[in-house]
Amino acid sequence: MRAAQQGEHMIFSVRDTGVGIKPEDLPKVFEEFKQIDNVLQETASGTGLGMPISRRFVQLHGGDMWIESQLGVGTTVSFSLPIN
Repeated sequence: MRAAQQGEHMIFSVRDTGVGIKPEDLPKVFEEFKQIDNVLQETASGTGLGMPISRRFVQLHGGDMWIESQLGVGTTVSFSLPIN
């Protein structure tokens, strides 16, 4: 996990070294009830609400959330929150 101040916001990032997300699947991450295929699991788990709810919670506090991913390398989930 990393945290850094950028202007009037704090940016928090969490990075993993998992399988990553296909570029065409990235827009689906914040869609409610959508699940992305995971090559390591035979069946999908969860409701597909975790990321959409998390993003909305951050937005309600004046920030934003985004994901950067590279297939076969890993994924970084970041969010910003205003300092004041």
